[in-house]
Parts: sequence; structure tokens; C-alpha cells
Amino acid sequence: MELNNLLEEYILECKIRNYTATTVKQKEILLKSFIKYLENEFGIRKVEEVKRQNLQQYILDEKEKGNKALTINTKIKMARSMFKYALDENYINNNVFDRIKLLKQEKPKFSVFSDDEIKRMLKVWNERSYTNIKNKTIISLFLDCGIRCSELRNLKLDNIQYESIKILGKGNKWRVVPISLKTRKLMLKYERARESLLQKKKIECDYYFMNQYKDHIQDNSPIQKMVLYTANKANVRSIVRASPHSLRHYYAIKSLELGTPIHVLSRNLGHSSIKTTEIYLSQITNEQIEQEAIQKTKSPLNFL
Repeated sequence: MELNNLLEEYILECKIRNYTATTVKQKEILLKSFIKYLENEFGIRKVEEVKRQNLQQYILDEKEKGNKALTINTKIKMARSMFKYALDENYINNNVFDRIKLLKQEKPKFSVFSDDEIKRMLKVWNERSYTNIKNKTIISLFLDCGIRCSELRNLKLDNIQYESIKILGKGNKWRVVPISLKTRKLMLKYERARESLLQKKKIECDYYFMNQYKDHIQDNSPIQKMVLYTANKANVRSIVRASPHSLRHYYAIKSLELGTPIHVLSRNLGHSSIKTTEIYLSQITNEQIEQEAIQKTKSPLNFL
């Protein structure tokens, strides 16, 4: 079977499985690049022609390009998934990727916002206009519940509850995440400003946050640009990657520092495995862990 035909069919299958548009697009781009590599380097056009040594050379070439293990592993996983689909559909007799191991990854270290930087970022936006209140509310939600950017822009009015929000996350899985009273107060101000604006325009919108045309925010870029602008205005250190995901990192690490159980944090973040959440533990110092142990450890003898 032609690799390009397999890709077309596999992408259709991903859409049937309700993968997000972002995930499908990422798969399509990376897999097209992989297929082009096989054809240019080895003259391979059919799935059954791919051999283990072709994949080994592909990994070596990716490393020579300077790509990190995490990036290469992502590409391997996506290609492996497509070949698994080919196996399930009986287009091939075995999955050549089953003999390819993932590269060892270094535990990531994050340059995280400091508390003072977060305070300055929140002060960038006053509450005197719709746009200012909207931007401050967005940043507050990133900090208060660790929501992903795509999840935030897809929030709808009926997802908002008094003490929590209902989030549709990866794999189309719902989760309910608590919000603080401070954030809820800000959200009430935003909701009033939002309603007033829509009434003036005589239009309706089901999505909680709207773009400049008072409609659904279609991609992450406007929010990413707003966070970057906010960080620049707040004089955030250049070593910190000013992005919505970095605000999510701050939420995760700060939650652990404040004693949130890791299984609760994992659920709030929408992680499919607690192992993903454990990455943030490497950011907590030994002194913090020791202090928490002293404060929270309960002796069984005290309850006899």
C-alpha cells in the first residue's frame, strides 16, 4: 500500500476517533515529512517496504539535525501509531516500529515565573474596559486551574459553575476543576462586561471568551500573543518562556508547593497518567519536601 494513501486513510480514522483538530494537523504535518524522508533517502513509497534500518537511520539523521529526544520520540510515536493502524487493517503483517525503542529523555527543567512576576502580570490589566477585564480573567484562569490554552478558548457559558469549571480536555474527556473565589469575582465582572457588549452589538455567542469579532477564538495565537505582551510589560525575565503553557507550569509547581496531593493535581491538569504530573516534582526543593513532611506527616501511634 502506498504510504501517502495510508496517511490519508489514517488521518480520516483520527478524525473519526474525535482527535482534536490541532492533534490531527500535527500528525499530518509530521507524518508527511516522515514519508517524504523515506522516499527521498531510500526511494520507499510503500508501507511494506519500510525496514528497521530505515527507521534507525531516520533517528540518527534527526539527532544530527539537533532535535531533542522529546521531539524525536514524538515523531516515532506518531509514525508507530500509523503503522499500527496499517497492521490492524491487515495492510502489513508486522509493525516494524515494534522493534524501535524510544530515546532516553532528560527530565525537563522549567524556568518558571516567580511570584513577583505573576503579581506584576496581573497588574498589567486594569478593570476599566472589556478587553482589560477579559485579558486579566484569562491569565487568572491559567493561574488558578492550570487550564490548557485550547481548553480555555473552547469554554462555553454552560461550562461555568459558581465554584468550578467543566473542561473538555484531550481525548474528549471532561473534568471539573475548582476555581477560587478571587477568580470567580473577576469572572463575574467579565461576564457583566461581556453581556453589555453583546447587547450593544445585538448578537449572541455561546463561547465564554470571544475574539475581536465577538465569535469563537479559532486558534491559540491571539491568547499566546496577549500573554507574551503581558509578560513584556511586567518585565518578566527573558529566561522564562512567556506562554500560556508556562502559566500552567506555574500553577502545577505552586500547587505542589502548597501541598496539593499529586493525584488531585494530575486530575486537575487533565493528565492521562500521574507519571506526567511527577515531572513537576523535580522543581520542588528538598527543603520544601522536608518541611511539608514535618507539617503533614501523621504518626499512627497518635491514633492508638
